[in-house]
Amino acid sequence: MEDANASYALRAFVAIHDGDPRILGYYHLSLSTVGADEVGKGVEGRFLHLPAIPTIYLGMLAVDRRVERRGVGKLLMADALARTATIARHAGTYALTLDAIDAEAAAYYEDGFDFQRFMPGGLKMYLAIQTIIALDLPDPA
Repeated sequence: MEDANASYALRAFVAIHDGDPRILGYYHLSLSTVGADEVGKGVEGRFLHLPAIPTIYLGMLAVDRRVERRGVGKLLMADALARTATIARHAGTYALTLDAIDAEAAAYYEDGFDFQRFMPGGLKMYLAIQTIIALDLPDPA
């Protein structure tokens, strides 16, 4: 029987190393939506019949300062992208979205992972599901 107190609002994933209990990094995924006015012409009519466009939200991707710039963030992002692709195989979605914490983080997501900004100069970003699926990442399950 399911735990009545269990929350299904989001799923958090953590990175650890060989059983060491210290968390090296983490992120969470949740289902979300954006308005058609936020995505503009890129939707190309695929979801415009819906009151809100389905997305998967990537939140709180963070890496412990002790292991910054050692690839942990890239591994976490690869895992998030693979999980997003798996979700997209089972339910329609437009993109993986995120809110960059600042302009520097937004540039990192643009340059490192090809995320696009919903609005020029904005911090709300997306990576289209077709781009993610084309990566052909292995299923993380």
